[in-house]
Amino acid sequence: MERWSENIIYYPQLAHPLHNERGITREKYMALLKKYAVRYEREDLIDIKLQVVYKALYGKQEGGKHWDSYSQQIDKEVLRTRFSPFKIFSYRYIFLFDCLLLFAVTDEEKGKQICDDIKACVHSRYHKKIDDMVLKMYEGDKRFAIKTLISDEMVCAWSDARQFNESREQEVVFTATMSAGKSTLINAIMGHNLSETKKAACTSTVIKFHSIPVKNNLYTIIDEKHHYFFEDPDYVRDYMKDRKTPFEVCAYFDSLFCNRKITLTDTPGIDSALNTLHKNVTRSELTGHKEKILYVIPVETYGSKADYNYLTYIKKEVSYDKIVFSVNMMDSCDMEDDSIGNILQEIQKHLEDIGFPNPVVCPVSAKAGLQLKRLLNGAELSDNERRSAEVFRNLFLKEEFALAEYYPHIDESEVKDLRSRFSGVCDDELWKAYVNTGLPGLEKILYDL
Repeated sequence: MERWSENIIYYPQLAHPLHNERGITREKYMALLKKYAVRYEREDLIDIKLQVVYKALYGKQEGGKHWDSYSQQIDKEVLRTRFSPFKIFSYRYIFLFDCLLLFAVTDEEKGKQICDDIKACVHSRYHKKIDDMVLKMYEGDKRFAIKTLISDEMVCAWSDARQFNESREQEVVFTATMSAGKSTLINAIMGHNLSETKKAACTSTVIKFHSIPVKNNLYTIIDEKHHYFFEDPDYVRDYMKDRKTPFEVCAYFDSLFCNRKITLTDTPGIDSALNTLHKNVTRSELTGHKEKILYVIPVETYGSKADYNYLTYIKKEVSYDKIVFSVNMMDSCDMEDDSIGNILQEIQKHLEDIGFPNPVVCPVSAKAGLQLKRLLNGAELSDNERRSAEVFRNLFLKEEFALAEYYPHIDESEVKDLRSRFSGVCDDELWKAYVNTGLPGLEKILYDL
């Protein structure tokens, strides 16, 4: 497979600064962008990258319009200085920004070549400002957008993309016995319903989910032969059903990991009597040294023979730097018979007896965390999902289900940063219920490892 990072589309989902301009102006802008795309982008990625910009310009999918019919003078037409009452401006700076974000986020040398091409089409009096803008962009100086058409949101997109690419690539391998909720937990961290989560062995191959730094609702799938781009998660789910060979998915994570190169690796449960090959697939993935492993334990069956056997295998046969144990499905606990504290103490003692010293044990309800996270983000929920979210909201407002108590304290500045990520309604009670699902605490544990 080709390297996943080569297929990231860094362009964000937002209204383009030229989206209110005349149709002919936008068409000429797209024509010039196509000219630069042909010059600087891989042929197989040109159309999809232009499509993303078109949607930002027009607020809809491209309807078959082609941008090849303009003259060779299109550069000067688009990049020239413009005059309107009380205003002198040019599209050259937003165009330069678009080119760098689309074609040269990770390649400063290519960015300088684009800069030189643009300077060749404009008067020399503007060259210094263009050079200065490019220098500031690659140095991380956010003042590059002063007196341009570039919006604050686009500045943030560039900053996030650069920070993302400067981060160290990390991987967390999720593993467990069958139906422990691995796929649901991965969905919850990402904030998307992508993986199947039925009560059976539904993950039959290794799936790697890679984070991308900008929110554009574009999912990229990479398999052994092709890559695919989807805007509708239903297409992604259809592709993923019953796949038997490994593949990778690039998506924006609505989580702390949105600014880091992080891979969440889903593996099949190892104890399916109907799918005995799943054990071999997972053990093969765990061959070699792993940086981080997240072992998911379903709270209703902790201490089972299957869990004991697999945990013993991991302790003896698997090499890793860090392992975290997530106790999932905490919403199913009957607090009349037990308490969360007692359950976690028993699990910690069980893990220590197997040979894991000072195990990091994290209680979570992945399903509740996902539903409430999507509600916080203003996602479209079905009637059933909305009713389920309301049930979870009420449950995790109860004191006995305050899973946040079992995580390190998050200070006020981090809380504000966490809350600011969400785009929907975020009242105090909904936020409190979400935090009490344990999901943000688990994300923070993984982030800090």
